[in-house]
Amino acid sequence: METNSEVTYFARLVEALEPWVNQVVIIGGWAHRLYRAHPLAQTLDYEPLGTFDADVAVPSQLLPSAERIPTELLDKGFKEDLKGDTQPPVVQLSC
Repeated sequence: METNSEVTYFARLVEALEPWVNQVVIIGGWAHRLYRAHPLAQTLDYEPLGTFDADVAVPSQLLPSAERIPTELLDKGFKEDLKGDTQPPVVQLSC
């Protein structure tokens, strides 16, 4: 069962990605949550497994304005954590 804070954080993510909504796809656990919320979704007798993160699939060739995505996320209150020795590094964002 998701909490209000989880929904709030997810809503902030969606708001930050709004300019690219036609180019990105929510995948992973949040995709399952969204499908279950649809009026035509089948009701199940058990709670789905959940995760504490949101995964976003992004095409390799985004529009040039995509350079603003990190700024938009930071402006919405997300914090950046760079991981690994690769270039570019793996970026994890948290609230």
